[in-house]
Amino acid sequence: MKKLITSWIFISTILLVQAQELKVSSNRDQVPSNSSIQITYTIENADKVKNFRPPNFSPFKSRGPSTSTSMQIINGNVSKSESYTYTLIPTKKGSFKIEPATAEINGKQKQSPPINIEVVDAIDQSAQGNTRNQQNQASDAIDEKQLAENL
Repeated sequence: MKKLITSWIFISTILLVQAQELKVSSNRDQVPSNSSIQITYTIENADKVKNFRPPNFSPFKSRGPSTSTSMQIINGNVSKSESYTYTLIPTKKGSFKIEPATAEINGKQKQSPPINIEVVDAIDQSAQGNTRNQQNQASDAIDEKQLAENL
């Protein structure tokens, strides 16, 4: 029992010592005006997260958040994270700055860095579909060739 309590105190101390910050990432920096982009806010190694507030995503339409949490213990090192993902749909072209999100993390107010997104001309969806079909057909041909070679 003492070992369990000692281990729990040790793990809790590690989590408090590790940096607790609010990070932001996107699946791309440029987005065609007829597509979407995903923005993810991640809080790492925090015991208590309160009042997460996303920024105003204008001039994008936003969907979400989709949330996820994870905890890992690898060789005695504990890490955990909490993520909020938003899908943004552009309403006009241009370069835009998404302001920081904020949250209270372990009793301290934190904010993410801002992120810049460029909305470019729309892409031709039918041309993109044809390119994907051609790539899939080429990939299938390679797979069949490799399969034949292995037999």
